[in-house]
Amino acid sequence: MSDEATPDAPTTDGDDPGDSQDQSRGDDDRKRHQRHHLLLSFRQAGRAHAVPIDPRRFPLKTGSLVVVETDRGLAIGRALAPPTPTEEIDYSRHVRKVVRPAREPDLLAHAEGKAREPDLLRQARGVVKRSRLRMKVVQVDHQAIGNKLTVYFAAEKRVDFRQLVKELSQ
Repeated sequence: MSDEATPDAPTTDGDDPGDSQDQSRGDDDRKRHQRHHLLLSFRQAGRAHAVPIDPRRFPLKTGSLVVVETDRGLAIGRALAPPTPTEEIDYSRHVRKVVRPAREPDLLAHAEGKAREPDLLRQARGVVKRSRLRMKVVQVDHQAIGNKLTVYFAAEKRVDFRQLVKELSQ
């Protein structure tokens, strides 16, 4: 006797229990390869940014600190929720990707940069006053990981602030 199927042999149309196991295994594979996003923020009560993420590579939970690549360099963000499966989402234009979970040196550099912000704010305001620039420095944001400083200001008209940049960069 041969084990070959004959044209008269019955075919399975998904009624076979083995087929459902194969099908559920396919569903599991789809879930594992499904796109995920991470909601994160850079400040207390700050705006949430959605970033694509592979949860197998970065198993994060709410409150996890991560190093992310932004349009202004590397920064540390806080996960607002665990990675979430997604179909369609508008990702943040400012946050490009999660680089890694934050490590101790990242956290130290971040804390040192944030501790310097009040002094940098006073320094920026002093330069504006000495240079008689018609602007008000509102806030500074130090990104220690990339060693960058962003100065937020308000002005009624266009301002040539090259002198401010020159003095603050020294």
